Amino acid sequence: VTPAGARPGDDVILTKGPAIETAGLLAALREEELLASHPASLVESAKRLCYRMTVVEDALTAKAAGGVTAMHDATEGGVVGGLFEIAAASGVGMEVDERLFVYPDEVRMVCESFGIDPVAAIAEGSLLVTARPGSSGRIIARLKRKRIAASVIGRVVSDKRRRTLRRLDGHVVPLGIPEQDPFWPAFFKGLEKA
Repeated sequence: VTPAGARPGDDVILTKGPAIETAGLLAALREEELLASHPASLVESAKRLCYRMTVVEDALTAKAAGGVTAMHDATEGGVVGGLFEIAAASGVGMEVDERLFVYPDEVRMVCESFGIDPVAAIAEGSLLVTARPGSSGRIIARLKRKRIAASVIGRVVSDKRRRTLRRLDGHVVPLGIPEQDPFWPAFFKGLEKA
């Protein structure tokens, strides 16, 4: 399954939420800073996200459920970059709503602590899937059985000019590859302190 198969009318599904890799790596690298203002259990849980930085089980489970048309892992450029890449490869538009994302508390904590936009940050471990609408419920249910959180976050549309993301505050921005992944400045700052 490639990123090039999305079709108008498909649902867009995101597994695990945004910035999984960002949260895991920065929690490990900048643990002391996080512990100064957050519970140790939450920081420890964020560090364990490093063990979830794979989409192999997500992809195999979704594919086995049926109805999948495209897949792409959200690595450099995060979820917003991955969505744009699927839309571009498939020659379609996409309307996505951040308010529908699974948002782990660990991701919120790390991204808020270091001023990182989670949708633009490196997100290895997060899988983007497009699927026929009648298949989405089955895909999400099978993922849940594997303890992989997922949600429908939007839909594929035919108009290539409509590649948008509605942010948490309601404003709409275009999908695209970020000029700079916000993970890297936070990562290098952590290395300086180490």
